[in-house]
Amino acid sequence: MSLLDRVSHYAADAAGHVAALFTSPGSFLSPAPLAMALVLGGLIVFGRLRRSRKSVTLRAFLGALFPARVWRNKSARHDFAIIVINNGLLFFLPAIGALIVFPLTDQITALTERHREAGGASSVPTILAFSLFVGLVWDFANTFSHYLKHKIPFLWEFHKVHHCAPVLTPLTALRRHPVEVLAGAMISTTVSAVAILAWIALFGVPGGSMEIGGAIALVYFWRLLGYNLRHSHVWISYGPFWNRYLISPAHHQLHHSRDPRHHDCNFGHIFTFWDRMFGTHYTPVEGEAFELGIEREENEKLATLRALYLRPIAQAALRFAPDRAKDANGAAAAE
Repeated sequence: MSLLDRVSHYAADAAGHVAALFTSPGSFLSPAPLAMALVLGGLIVFGRLRRSRKSVTLRAFLGALFPARVWRNKSARHDFAIIVINNGLLFFLPAIGALIVFPLTDQITALTERHREAGGASSVPTILAFSLFVGLVWDFANTFSHYLKHKIPFLWEFHKVHHCAPVLTPLTALRRHPVEVLAGAMISTTVSAVAILAWIALFGVPGGSMEIGGAIALVYFWRLLGYNLRHSHVWISYGPFWNRYLISPAHHQLHHSRDPRHHDCNFGHIFTFWDRMFGTHYTPVEGEAFELGIEREENEKLATLRALYLRPIAQAALRFAPDRAKDANGAAAAE
């Protein structure tokens, strides 16, 4: 195969991975979850406009649903560019992260294949129970991974790329540095694999879990309930009762606040009990004002696409510099 053919195949694979984000049924950016978010967001925006004025024009409605300050912001363009780079040109990164913990996932695959070859089957209650278990494991693994990205200084340098966004769009969910993509895949895959091996040790090999379009069923249905509004300007709180159990879009928008009272809160995706376990749950308060982003000085230094990729590497490397370590030890001793 010639070099030109290799480049062509690689380009086709990259384009295919980007396209799959918007077409694969299991993707949160596929038509169904986006449409549901659009409908729900539209109803919320229309209702709020209706309460504030006598009549609502189409122009006013569209302007409130798709505000220019968000979609014309340079940050929104960065969101799309990062998707093209990470999910297109660097589409192999999650697979590399998963390969690092391959011994665990390979063992699960081998056990499952032997179970099927032996004609093993599971009852409907077992499949349903395992499907719920896998959904809970997915939620915990991703919450725990998110928690570590904030609490481990080295990982936080890369996770800043996600948090420095001054506006939120559904694409912001994939605004991640390649190192974060690798680290996240390693952590969540390891946690998930260990949990599933524990299930196998306790209950035997499951016959499989319910999936829709390649996505865990519980996660798929959750994404249909306005998941994409987490990264948006549309504030939706589930109210005093449900906010205690489910992560609403408002929970996650507060997670992106630069206000100190919101720092390191609401790491969860579906359920709030992981945050309660970590002591990081913050209940949304209606009408609470806040700004998006991180420290202003650092936000300004991450204002270009080049900086979003290169600055985290330099800052993470400084974490291992002898002078930095000496200063940190001195500060700790002084305390």
